[in-house]
Amino acid sequence: MSISGYTQLQNWSAGQAAINKQMYGGIGSTTDFSTAFGNAQINSASQQTSLTVTAMQLRQVQKAQSAAKSSASTTANGASAALTAAKAAGTDILRALGLMSAPQTNTKPSSSSGPYVPPTNPATGHAYVATSAAGVGEVGALNILA
Repeated sequence: MSISGYTQLQNWSAGQAAINKQMYGGIGSTTDFSTAFGNAQINSASQQTSLTVTAMQLRQVQKAQSAAKSSASTTANGASAALTAAKAAGTDILRALGLMSAPQTNTKPSSSSGPYVPPTNPATGHAYVATSAAGVGEVGALNILA
């Protein structure tokens, strides 16, 4: 059974505090290092997670590169198979981590009448879009000056 570094530091700190208290007596409040040790533990866990993700990405890239070496062919557009496989592996990793959404599909406009055309002011012939009741007067003034 192993004891974490954080627990070892806590035990050491408690031991030092007990020795100091025995030597100097109760001379007031003692320094509390629990926050510093807690932050060290959090930073350590965060770094381990980051290193784990980096190692996972490296394994995926190496796997893609080894697969590409075995089939040293190129795709139709001239890009190497290794590059395509590495991009696919990276995309899969980002999607698994929730950092990339699924690719969007091309959709048709929801209106069957075609693309949106804003209304035209008959007095000026310029298009306008009133965005709010407060801005209608400003839009009208801009259309008059246009």
